[in-house]
Amino acid sequence: MENPRRLLSSKLMEVLLRVVGRSYAIEGETFWGDKMHLVIPEAVSLAIYRYCFFDEATTMFFLNHVKPGITVFDVGAHFGYFTLLASHLVGQGGAVHSFEPTPGSYSLLKRNAGTRTNVRLNHLAVDASPGTLEFLDYGPRFSAFNSLGGPRLSEKDMAHLRPRKIQVPAVSLDEYALGRYRPGFVKIDVEGAEFRILSGMERLIASCRPAIALEVGDFDVPGVPPSLDVIRFLLDRGYDAFEYNDGKIVRHNLRANYPFGNLLLLPK
Repeated sequence: MENPRRLLSSKLMEVLLRVVGRSYAIEGETFWGDKMHLVIPEAVSLAIYRYCFFDEATTMFFLNHVKPGITVFDVGAHFGYFTLLASHLVGQGGAVHSFEPTPGSYSLLKRNAGTRTNVRLNHLAVDASPGTLEFLDYGPRFSAFNSLGGPRLSEKDMAHLRPRKIQVPAVSLDEYALGRYRPGFVKIDVEGAEFRILSGMERLIASCRPAIALEVGDFDVPGVPPSLDVIRFLLDRGYDAFEYNDGKIVRHNLRANYPFGNLLLLPK
């Protein structure tokens, strides 16, 4: 299945903005049976409502590498699809730590996963070091694009988005986990801030060697390094890169330029 955020082409955005004057709350169900509070016409919500899942590649990474009893960090949790999937997979012997900085997305994340006893929700951004960040919040309808420096979209697509700037507290994963948590799997989906987050978890990478699901995509956003540099950061630290292709997780061949997608980085 195609990344649902890519479904928001310029034409579709124009139609949604013209026909749908407001966002609507709905309830969907995941393929493993959890109910989710969603917002339409938001793209991730539409995919979950229609297909009971989204992002086939990352879903398969979770199903193949998130095991009972481990600790999962979900960075960029959005409304909680992967938080709920991880909660289901790790069981009561495991733990899920979710990070979502924007208020609207966090509110739905809390509704969806706030009662799970094996989930800890963090209303925080994740960065290379602790501090406060200025975030771009595109509202519920386009919340999948909330970002630090601008979404991975063309200028034509971005013309339809009207963000508001908010201040959000940030933590590094090394600081957050220090002496307390040892993640076995980390999902990072943060609209271009992947390199900053990896820079702030070097101790965890060296000591815990977690599997890492990583979003990629090159759209020349100012200040965002090429995806190839982000991938090589992990390759240089003893990881191998894999992709989901034709129903299988296979070894990934590096590219000079990346479209939207997700990779799995596994320690050697």
